[in-house]
Amino acid sequence: IPDAKDKCPNKPEDKNGFQDDDGCPENMPAHIAPLFNGPVKGVTFRRAKLARGAAKVLDKLLELLLEREDIKIEVHVHTHTRGKPDALKVLSQKRAEAIVAFYVNAGIDAKRFRAIGHGGEQPVSTKRGRKAKKANERVIFMIAGPPPRPGR
Repeated sequence: IPDAKDKCPNKPEDKNGFQDDDGCPENMPAHIAPLFNGPVKGVTFRRAKLARGAAKVLDKLLELLLEREDIKIEVHVHTHTRGKPDALKVLSQKRAEAIVAFYVNAGIDAKRFRAIGHGGEQPVSTKRGRKAKKANERVIFMIAGPPPRPGR
């Protein structure tokens, strides 16, 4: 932000995709912030389809997307590390696409999303067992910014 437009010159802007055009730090609404602070809790799958209960969590982001049409979202999905890497990558991509489909079915433009399946390439735990598997299977939302303006 150029100094002339910076409304908070003594405080750094927190680049989180939420009201980033004024130079001031701001907090996302409390009910939405947990969706962007690490793995999203409550979004689970049955193979490549969303499990029952996932919609309750995804609806929180839907509210923001309906309110702020300029926000674009990256959906990152990770799997456990057991199995063939190529198959895990395909599974995680299908899961990411299932999340995007949820929002598209709710009326949000698909162009506002980028579905990224990582498979088991970025584990948070290298241990074996149910706990490690659960830790590695995760969904992460990232605000990718406003859509590009025409002519840019």
